[in-house]
Amino acid sequence: MHIFDYCIITASSQHQADNFQRLLDARVEHGLYPHEVQFMVIADPPGGRIGNGGSTLLSLHRLLEESGESDALGYFAEKKILIIHAGGESRRLPCFAPEGKLFTPVPVDSSSIFPPVLLDLQLNFFFKYPWRKGEVLLSSGDVLIDFDVASLRDERGDICGFTKPVSIDFGSRHGVFVFADDQHNVVDFLQKASPKMLSTKALIEGTSDCAIDMGLISISPHFVKALIDFSEKPISDNERIIDGFHKSKLSFNIYLELLTACIEGIQYRDFSDRIVQKTKLPKKVQRGLFDMLRPFSLNAVITSSTTFVHFGSLFEFPSACREIISKEAKPFYAQQNEEIKIEHSEAILSYNSIDNSFVAGGHKLIVLEDVKDSNLEKCMGDNVLIGLRDWECHFEIPEKICLDRRSKDDSTIILVYSLFDSFYETDRDEDIAYCGTPITKWLSERSLKRSDIWEQDEEHDLLTARLFSPQFDYDFLEGCWKVPESDKWSIQFRKADRYSLKYVNELEDILTRERGRVESRIDILRRFYSKHLGWKNISINDFKKAFSDVDEKNSLKEFYGKTSDSILKIYRRTLLSSITAVEDDDLRDPSFGIDKKTILIKTMPLKIGVKMDQIVWARSPIRLDLAGGWSDTPPHTLRLGGCVVNFAADLNGQPPIQVFCRRTAEKHIRLHSIDMGKTETIDDYNNLEDYRNPQSIFALPKAALCLMGFTVRYSTHETLTDLLDRLGCGIEITMLCAIPKGSGLGTSSILGA
Repeated sequence: MHIFDYCIITASSQHQADNFQRLLDARVEHGLYPHEVQFMVIADPPGGRIGNGGSTLLSLHRLLEESGESDALGYFAEKKILIIHAGGESRRLPCFAPEGKLFTPVPVDSSSIFPPVLLDLQLNFFFKYPWRKGEVLLSSGDVLIDFDVASLRDERGDICGFTKPVSIDFGSRHGVFVFADDQHNVVDFLQKASPKMLSTKALIEGTSDCAIDMGLISISPHFVKALIDFSEKPISDNERIIDGFHKSKLSFNIYLELLTACIEGIQYRDFSDRIVQKTKLPKKVQRGLFDMLRPFSLNAVITSSTTFVHFGSLFEFPSACREIISKEAKPFYAQQNEEIKIEHSEAILSYNSIDNSFVAGGHKLIVLEDVKDSNLEKCMGDNVLIGLRDWECHFEIPEKICLDRRSKDDSTIILVYSLFDSFYETDRDEDIAYCGTPITKWLSERSLKRSDIWEQDEEHDLLTARLFSPQFDYDFLEGCWKVPESDKWSIQFRKADRYSLKYVNELEDILTRERGRVESRIDILRRFYSKHLGWKNISINDFKKAFSDVDEKNSLKEFYGKTSDSILKIYRRTLLSSITAVEDDDLRDPSFGIDKKTILIKTMPLKIGVKMDQIVWARSPIRLDLAGGWSDTPPHTLRLGGCVVNFAADLNGQPPIQVFCRRTAEKHIRLHSIDMGKTETIDDYNNLEDYRNPQSIFALPKAALCLMGFTVRYSTHETLTDLLDRLGCGIEITMLCAIPKGSGLGTSSILGA
C-alpha cells in the first residue's frame, strides 16, 4: 500500500461538505479508513461555484495556510496530496444526491457493515499508485479509474494527464490529448471535437483510436507554486486573485483554461480564442494565468489494462454497475473471500438489500439498492429502485422508471422519475422531460398547468418542480408514468403538500440513510453466521457492531466450538471475547488462549551475560522469495495457511544484515544505523516505547528491547536509568543493512529477529 499524506475532497456547498465529512468521520472512527491519511473536505464559497480550478486553488491555499509555512515550493515538495473534485448537485444521478456521486453505494462484495462506496474503489487505485514525493493528483468524484501502474515512468513532468485509447466516436464526447511522435509530449487538447477532426489530428500513431482524458491530472511542486503565485497577483488595488475566488467572483476549469495554457507552443491569441466561449475569467486574469503557466509543457501517459467507469448519470448507472462487477472492482480494504455478497443475475442486481420478492418482466437489468421487505410484482427492466421499505406493488413498473424512497420527519416520500429525465437548468420548459415525457405534454395530459409545479418567475428546472408528496399512496404513483383515467388524480395532486427534489435533498439526513444500509448488512451477516458459514474476514469493530446486541449468542459459541484450525480459532475467540465475558465456560480454552505477557522473553530479572570487552555479533543472509510471498501472514493464514518458497543469499560473499551489541560505561541505550547514518540515544522508557511510530528508523530494536523487559509495564524499576544502574552498564546496538530499505528481500523481518 502506497500511503499519501492528504485526501482532499471538494464540495459545492457547506451543506454538502458537512455530509461528506460525517460520512468520512464515521469510516475513520470505525477503523475502515487509514489514520495515516488526513481526510479533509473543503467547500466552495457560499457565493457560488468557482470551478474545479478554483477549488484546487482554494485547497492548496488552505493547506499552505494551515501549515504556517511561507515557502510554498518547500512545503509541497515534501507532500503527496490527492484532491478529488466531488462537488455538484448530482442532477444527473438524483437518487444519490444526498450522498453525492463520490459516496454512491456500489455493488461489490465486502465483509464491512459499512456499505462500499465509489470512494472506496477509487482509493484502491490511489493506494497502489506510485506516488512521487511532492506530487499532487487531481481527480474526479464520479469516475472509477484503474490501470497497470507497473510500467508508469517515474518522471512525469510538471503537469501530466492520463489517457485511455478509445474509438473516435466515443472520444468526440470527451476531452482528447493529441500527442507528438514520442507519445508523451502533448501538442494539443481537443474538447468534444468531431470524429472527422479527431481522425485527422488526434489518432494515436499506428492505431484508429484517440487518447481520451480520464479526469486524472498529476502536477509537480513547481506547478503548484506557479498556481499559488498566480493567485497572489492583484486584480484591483485591494484585492488579489485568490480573494476573487473566495468571494465567488472568479471561476475557472482545469480542463479548459489550465490544460489549454500548457499546450506546447500555443500563443496567447490562440489560447484566448479557444476559451472565449466558456471562460469566466476576465481578460487580465486570463493573461496572468497564461503567462504564469506558459513555461510548463503538458505531458500525458497512455495507460494499459485500463478501467474507466463513469457514474455521471442515472442512465449510465445500470451499465456502470455491470462493468464494475465484470471488472471485479474491489474496495481498498477488500479481502479474498468477502462475507456480504451482492445478488447478481442477468436481470437483477441487488445489494444492501434483504427480504424482497419481485418478477423481472424483461432482460434488462433491475437494480435494487437498500430495498427491504418489498414485493414488486413486475419490473420491465432498466429500473433503479432505491431505499424502498415494505413496498407492495400490484401493477407493472415500466422500463426505465425509477423509485426513490426518501424520509421527511416521520413521513415517507416516494420520488418517481425516469432514467431519461433532465434534472438540469434550461431556457425552455419544452426541453424538460419528466417520466420520459416532455413536461409540457405531461402537464397537459393531467389537466395541470405550469403554475401547479412552479411559481411564475421560477426557472425552467425539474430540480425545483414541486412533484413529490408524502400524501401520495402507491396506487397514486402509477399516474406519474401512466396517464390517469379521470380528473381525480389531478385533484389529489393539487391538494397535496408537494416538494421539489432540491428541497427533499436538503432535508435528507445522510447518516439516517446510511444507517438503514448498515442495518440491512448486519442482518445479512447475522443470517450468514447462523448457518455456520463465513466468520473468516470480519474486523473486530464490525463484529462488535453486528453482534453486541444479540441476546442469544449460543449459535456463535457453537460455531466457535466447531472450529478445528488453531489459528482461526484464536481469531474467532478474540472476536467472541469482545462481546461475551471471557470467563464464560464456553470460551475457556487454555490450548488456544493467548496472554500478551507470554510473548515476553522470561528473563526477569535482567542480568548481564557478556564481559565489558566482549561484543555480541549476529549476521544473516537475505531472503529471496520465489513463490507464495505474504501467504504466510494474516488474513491468508487464517483461511488457507501459509505456503512460501524462498532461499537465502549473501552479498559479495558476506551476510549483508548484521547487528553488533556491546556494554557501555554510560547508563543509557544508544542505537546506531551504519547504512542510514543515524544515531539515537535513549535514556527513558517513553523513547523506547516509541516503536509504534512507523516513521522511526529504530522501531525494530526498540520493540525488541521492550519485549525483553525494558519497559515500564513489565519492569520493577520506575526509570530506565534505575534499571541500567542495577545492571551496571548501558547498551550500544549497531546495525548494518547493506540492502536497500523496501527491497522486499526480508530486511525488516531478518533485522527484527
